[in-house]
Amino acid sequence: MKNIKRICFLTILSFAASVTAEPITITTPVVTPGDLIRAEDWNRIKVDLESLSIGLDILTNQSWLPNGSDVYFDIGNVGIGTNNPQSSLEIFKQSPMPGWKLIQAGTDADADRFSVEADGDVSTDGNLLVRGGNVYDSDGNLSISGEENLYLMTDWDNDAADTTSIIFGKNNAGPGAAFEELMRVTETGLVGIATPSPFATWSALPPAGIEIYGNGAQIGLSSAGGNRWAWQIAGANLELYNDSTDFTPIIVNASGQIGINQPAPQRDLHVGGFARFDSGLETNLWCNQTGSGCISQLLVQSLLASGSGPQSCPSGFTMVGGVGQSNTFCVETNERVATNFWNAKSICRGLSDSVLGRAHLCSATEWHTACATSSGNALTGNNEWVDQVDATPAALAYGVTACNDIVNLAVADDNSFRCCY
Repeated sequence: MKNIKRICFLTILSFAASVTAEPITITTPVVTPGDLIRAEDWNRIKVDLESLSIGLDILTNQSWLPNGSDVYFDIGNVGIGTNNPQSSLEIFKQSPMPGWKLIQAGTDADADRFSVEADGDVSTDGNLLVRGGNVYDSDGNLSISGEENLYLMTDWDNDAADTTSIIFGKNNAGPGAAFEELMRVTETGLVGIATPSPFATWSALPPAGIEIYGNGAQIGLSSAGGNRWAWQIAGANLELYNDSTDFTPIIVNASGQIGINQPAPQRDLHVGGFARFDSGLETNLWCNQTGSGCISQLLVQSLLASGSGPQSCPSGFTMVGGVGQSNTFCVETNERVATNFWNAKSICRGLSDSVLGRAHLCSATEWHTACATSSGNALTGNNEWVDQVDATPAALAYGVTACNDIVNLAVADDNSFRCCY
């Protein structure tokens, strides 16, 4: 009777424990014709075969599957440090020591290339790349550590005053006197450079400065109504430019000469028009072609006040009084219409004569004198503003039906008026 070599469950355990090892070869006894097998031996073989079947079934149900030199698991969760994992991979450590690392990945060149500590700190010696997501922390800091230890943060030092600001700083790895704030943006959109308390949309305190460099550089200002102004560099000149009207009223050239309505200033102050001084008088200079002799409009007006009245009136104006007399003036022959009292005054100030200077809204005396002498068309039968305002505020209007008719009209009303020289 030949001995039958049995396959025991230890073979199954060895098989289960080495699922990724080299293939296991199971040998069975060779039975030749004429050999007898006892029932007892056969039953033992049967039990071993059933045990092997159960072991293989266990391996299949646990789903640890080999793939060459790899092994993988495709059903259930994996627990390390816990027998009841609630995630695909759960790593648990009871009462870890300080600095304990739940995950550590490295290479022979860097043993701590990536790690997750028990307190939640994540460290990496490489780049952190986030694709299609956000980096979010409700009460922490984003630290960019370089040669100067740069920081982008909120709520630094747990200071309530900083909770509504994004702060840029450098020089210290943590709170302390060495920390230097460089810039902040507040919740309301104010930007502060070298100041923790910006008081305007852009606040920069000394020694900070602002430079806009390059051809076509501009500092623009605009209003909600669409008015746009800009300081700009044009060649060697600094210009104040009105983008809304395409007009440059002020120019400063490389020599420091200022031009007002003068694109090519030749003097320290070169005015291409009239200048008004605190006396209320308007002045200009008339010079001969060589520039050796000039007379100012102040002198002209002084001569007029001393008895030399207008010799003539501009086109569209009628002379009231005798030629050259001190009380003579010019009144607009036909009335104008303004949207309000202040608009009337502005329109008159916009008129000028090379000798008489700028026009003005006629005074009550001038208008009444012109009306009484019939110096103009249709002076009666309507209301016309005169330059007199009370505290209401309201302005006088003359000529309702006659020269002496006077009414008070709200300064916001539209009305007729005339200009005088």
